[in-house]
Amino acid sequence: MFKFTTKDNLSARMKLAPEKISRAISNTLIDIADEINEKAKNKSPYQTGTLRRGIQTVPTYSRGQVKKIEVGTSKIPYARIQDLGGKAGRKKSVKIRGKKYLTGQLDKMKKGRAEEILKKNLEEQLDV
Repeated sequence: MFKFTTKDNLSARMKLAPEKISRAISNTLIDIADEINEKAKNKSPYQTGTLRRGIQTVPTYSRGQVKKIEVGTSKIPYARIQDLGGKAGRKKSVKIRGKKYLTGQLDKMKKGRAEEILKKNLEEQLDV
């Protein structure tokens, strides 16, 4: 008869895996939002600083874990048109070219940066 044991108690470590994975995902959401926020502030058009100061990160928690994070400007009426572009002014006579200061950062996350951040957080949490 053979008996197998492990020094590091694999069974106990596996029981903690779901919690650690959940923590890694929560940390990833925070890291992604912080990075988008920082880069959007650096790329936003700057005249008075109102737009830059208005970019905020708002997390939503459930059972101590981050479930959703919103990054953007909710109280600045011209933020959307500065980011996406469009017509503004009286009779919509002025065409504004979009600066993509916020949506551009989201696009970069979609191109692989988010996966890099998740991988780093999983490795940290799971001691890989």
